[in-house]
Amino acid sequence: MLQLLFDLRGSQLVITEGAVCSAAAHKEHGDKFVKLLLSQRRDEIRVTERMLDFAVSNSKKNNDILTMLIGQLDAAVNIGERTVASIAQKCNVQVVALLLDQQGDHIRITELVAKAAAGNVLHGEEVMALLLKRRGAEIVITEEIFITAARRANGHKLLGLLLKERGHEIVITHDIVKAAAGNSHGEHSLALLVRERGGEIVVTEDIVKAAARHNDEHALAFILDTWGDGIIITEEIVKIAAGDNVLHGYEVVKFLLKERGGEIRITEEVVKAAIKSCHRKENVLELLLDQRGHEIVVTEEILSFAATNTDGQREKAVAILLERRGNEITITEKLIKEAMGSLGGHKVLAVLLERRNEIAITEELMIAAVSNGIYGMENVSVLLEKRGKEVIITEEVLEAAGKGFRGGRVVSLILKWLGEEKAKLFEQHRPHNP
Repeated sequence: MLQLLFDLRGSQLVITEGAVCSAAAHKEHGDKFVKLLLSQRRDEIRVTERMLDFAVSNSKKNNDILTMLIGQLDAAVNIGERTVASIAQKCNVQVVALLLDQQGDHIRITELVAKAAAGNVLHGEEVMALLLKRRGAEIVITEEIFITAARRANGHKLLGLLLKERGHEIVITHDIVKAAAGNSHGEHSLALLVRERGGEIVVTEDIVKAAARHNDEHALAFILDTWGDGIIITEEIVKIAAGDNVLHGYEVVKFLLKERGGEIRITEEVVKAAIKSCHRKENVLELLLDQRGHEIVVTEEILSFAATNTDGQREKAVAILLERRGNEITITEKLIKEAMGSLGGHKVLAVLLERRNEIAITEELMIAAVSNGIYGMENVSVLLEKRGKEVIITEEVLEAAGKGFRGGRVVSLILKWLGEEKAKLFEQHRPHNP
C-alpha cells in the first residue's frame, strides 16, 4: 500500500518525523516500511532521537530498523542518555557498535547505560564486552551494575566477564549474592562467586529466602553443600518455598524435607502457604499431607484460608482437605458465608455442598448468597442445584437479591426455579428488565 502511494502520488507526499516514527513502530512490517521510506526519500529524512525511540520500542524489528536509521544518523544529532540506555538494553551488539561508530564521542557511557547493558537479557554479555573494550575508561563498575547482572537469567556469564575485566573494582556485597541466589540459574552464579571471591561471602537468611523464592532445588542444594550447618532452614524459608515459588515450590519443599526435615516444623502458617500452590498438578499441600500429615491439624483457620485465599485454586485446596482429612473437619455456616462472599467463591461452595451435607440452607444463608455483588447469581445457582429441596425463598431473600449487582437476573433465576404457581406469591419482585 505504501509503495502504491509513492507510485501514484510520490511527488506530493511529505515524509514527516511522525510518519517515520509510525513506520518504525509497526510490529510486523516496520523494517519494510522504513526501508521503503529511506529508498524513496533518503535525502529528505533527517533521523531524530524520537525516531530511534520508536524503533527501539518495536520488540520484533528493532535491530533491523535501528541499523537502517543509525546508518542515516547525522553525527551532530544529540542522542540522549536514556535513548542510548534503551538501545544498550534491548538491542544486539551490532546495533550498539554501529551507534558508537556513528556518534563517536557524542555518546557517553554513563552508569545508566552500563546498567542497562547489564540488564540486556539476550545480548548483555556481548554488549558489555563491547562497551568495556571500546569505552572502558569511561565506565565505573558499581554495585548496582553487578546486581543487575546477577539478577539476569544466565547472569553468571556476564558476572564472569565483569569479574575478569574489572573485578578489582568491586566488593562482593550481601545484595550482590542475594541477587545471584534469586535468578533462575542461581546455582551457576553462586558457584562463580564462591570460586572467584568465596572469602568475601557471608550467607544470610535473606539470601536463602531469595533462592527458595525464585529457584529450583539446585540453588539450595549448592548453598547447603557449600555452607552446611551454618544454614538454618527457618519457618519463613519453608513458607516462601511453599507459597511464593510458583514454578518450583514443590521440588524445593520436597528437597528441604529430605535434606533438613528434622529441623522443619510444619506449622499452621506453612500449611496456609502450601494452600497457595494448589493450582499445580504436584502441589505442596498434598506433599505435606503425605509426608508430614501426622503433624498437621486442619483448623478452622486453615479451612477458612483455603476457601477464601486469592492465590491458587481454592476449590481444589478445599477438596484436598475434605478428601484427606474430612473426618476432622466441621463445615460451619460461617465458612459457607465466607466462601460465598469471596471472588469466585461459588466454586468452593459447590465443593463444600457436594462433599458434606451437615449445613442447613437457612434464610440467612440464602441472603448471604444473593448479596455477593459479582457472584450472587452463581451462588444461587449452586445452592438450587445442590440443595434445592431444602431452599426456602422468602420476601427477605428476594428483596436482598434485587439490591445486588445483576439483581434483576438473580431474582428472575429464583422465580423461574420456583415455578409459575409459587412465583405468583412474589410477583411484586419480578424485574421489568431482568
